[in-house]
Amino acid sequence: MRHKLTARAVVDALLAPPVNHPRTLQMPIQERAIQRHAFQRAAFEAAFKTRPRVISVVGTKGKGSVSELLRSALGEKVGCFTSPHLHGCRERIRVGDEPISVEALQRHGATALDLSDQMKADAWGCVFFDRLLATALLHFGEEACDRLVLEAGVGGVHDSTNFFTEEELELAVITSISLDHTALLGDSLREIATNKAGVMRPKTKAVTPSTQPPEALDAL
Repeated sequence: MRHKLTARAVVDALLAPPVNHPRTLQMPIQERAIQRHAFQRAAFEAAFKTRPRVISVVGTKGKGSVSELLRSALGEKVGCFTSPHLHGCRERIRVGDEPISVEALQRHGATALDLSDQMKADAWGCVFFDRLLATALLHFGEEACDRLVLEAGVGGVHDSTNFFTEEELELAVITSISLDHTALLGDSLREIATNKAGVMRPKTKAVTPSTQPPEALDAL
């Protein structure tokens, strides 16, 4: 149990390098994604009695700006998870315009670390992004957030934020797409856009700029 750890020790454990780096694992990316999503589902379902609606933000450029605009527009009860941070990891987890407190980060971070142990997350290369997202979900549940704005880290379909169901997704936002993380997502705009389109769900609205490159727009 991690709940007796100091706040500094919890943060150090949350941000620690993975025990097994994903690049060293003989595990298909699809299988790893299944494990990542199961970890976040466990945190999500433990956190919420009434499920919030999710707004998923993916893309290459502009994700942070779009997430901030949505957070500002949606009011005080929106939970917002973004990356990267500039000064400290508390910036990544906000309810309204308030970053998670040191006390809440210590408490929910310890729970997320315990959950990762229970689910043997080191076996699939759990990284700090996964642990911080689980921490954020636990915090958002305690704060009774009715909407979540979740900025993806890398790609879409395999990203840790892509754990939600069709019923839980309110909107998918796909910002400007260009070549990024080609080793993971593919070396063409079509491949990258197809990966990011993995956050979309049937019968759920999605928006993307009309200035999207034609190859990416066609793939979406």
